[in-house]
Amino acid sequence: METIILDFNDTIDDNFEVKKEALEKTLKGFGKSKELIVKKVLVEIDRVDMLHPDWDMIKIVSTALMNIAPKIVEEKAVSIASEYMKYRAAHARLNPSFVKTAPALAKKFKIIILTSGNKEHIMQLIQKYKISKYIEKFYFTNEMGLKKPSIELLEKVIKENKIDKNKCIVVGDDIIKDHMPAKLLGIKTVLYSKFVDKLISDFNELA
Repeated sequence: METIILDFNDTIDDNFEVKKEALEKTLKGFGKSKELIVKKVLVEIDRVDMLHPDWDMIKIVSTALMNIAPKIVEEKAVSIASEYMKYRAAHARLNPSFVKTAPALAKKFKIIILTSGNKEHIMQLIQKYKISKYIEKFYFTNEMGLKKPSIELLEKVIKENKIDKNKCIVVGDDIIKDHMPAKLLGIKTVLYSKFVDKLISDFNELA
């Protein structure tokens, strides 16, 4: 392999752990049920985000809060959501395993980031952790006028960098947004996930 095309959100960053911490810090008044409420809201945030991709994060989080805990009125939900987002921004961090292995990976591969994330936020994190020298190139989907999942996005990256598809892998946390377009183009894929204990492609593996 010569090239790694990496997703950023929930792959290179440590987004899930920060989101969990943010809810634990900002949700108050649930007593012993708080731990379960936090877990439910974490899932609900992603569900609302998928249903309404054009909503801003304050609206997504406040809606998720009200869906899970109806006793929270809208004004309070918006206030909690605002504090939640402030905590996330202040405590954003990169995946420590990536920071540690980036120098070794860069010696073996050309590393390219293809992301739908916020450019300013991402570049601040990259500079904070001093790993920009290990990244060959950044591609931000909003600047390209396309959204994941998209075969066109990958084709553009491959063409501009003269990448051999047979010597490239796509690494990400989303099977639909990251892996499906890559596989359709004949590119090998690697799933990054903290939630999968075993990945199968044939039910005989469960027999």
